[in-house]
Amino acid sequence: MIYRNLANNLGIELGGWSYGAQFDDFNNDGHLDLYVANGYVSGKKHSTDYWYDYSKVAVGNQTIIADTKNWPHMNGKSLSGYQRNKIWVNDGNGRFQEVGEAVGGREIYDSRSVALADLWNNGDQDIIVANQNGPIMLYKNTVDSQNKWVGFKLTGTKSNHSAIGAKIDLYWDNQHQRQEVNGGSGFCSENQRRVYFGLGKQPDIKKAVIHWPSGVVQTLGTLKADSLYHIREE
Repeated sequence: MIYRNLANNLGIELGGWSYGAQFDDFNNDGHLDLYVANGYVSGKKHSTDYWYDYSKVAVGNQTIIADTKNWPHMNGKSLSGYQRNKIWVNDGNGRFQEVGEAVGGREIYDSRSVALADLWNNGDQDIIVANQNGPIMLYKNTVDSQNKWVGFKLTGTKSNHSAIGAKIDLYWDNQHQRQEVNGGSGFCSENQRRVYFGLGKQPDIKKAVIHWPSGVVQTLGTLKADSLYHIREE
């Protein structure tokens, strides 16, 4: 398998320090967007950058840089500090646009973990961010009601009860998207185990195919948009 770095082509190459990150269709238009938590150590305001002190050790003493006890004291300096979190919206044509400031999601903290959950049970994913030496932030997502969605809450019988590892293939409007029930969704975080698909406007859902960890394959038809389906493994 061969990989290519496409971050520059997609417009997401300037991610900052980049701790926790989550892909999700935050606006339910049918395309996965990206949230990235940023910031490492934010020191005193207007202090100089610690990277300069670090570079003096790294360049002059490469054999000892691996041990942090040899690093100079930070003395209130910042190391990739005061970085804003990123919210990139997928335009559906292979590019992402950063909209964090426009949607109220670019607070400056040393953010670490990002978790997603539909806390208001309305079909869109809300964002919870944990910060180092800062508050927990909860962003309530408000989506254009014209963009539809469908969700699934799986319960395993032959597979594990939480259905971790189950894959759902959804087919609609000549589109196909696969999502997985994941037990560890990001850096020091775990998402709600429901699976949501954004569908865009006036979707025609063909079917959903569930691949359970046990090997059972279950096909669901006649699905309605803006609905959460509780599915038990057969």
